Amino acid sequence: MENAINEWEEEYEMSEIQIVLLKSIFKRKIENPTKDIVLNEKEIKMIGSEDEEGLSESRISFEELLFYLL
Repeated sequence: MENAINEWEEEYEMSEIQIVLLKSIFKRKIENPTKDIVLNEKEIKMIGSEDEEGLSESRISFEELLFYLL
């Protein structure tokens, strides 16, 4: 898992806050693989998108993995 996170961090230039979010939602998904994961307002802010277009792209990517933004 750490190798994958390191690769994502490098490939997508993820911040430390985004890595914390990644680990949190990964853990939740592992614990409940069939359950939809809904990100709360605080977690959405952790994504770090500055505009609606970026957040929209994030929403699409997350929904492909069955993660939903409130």
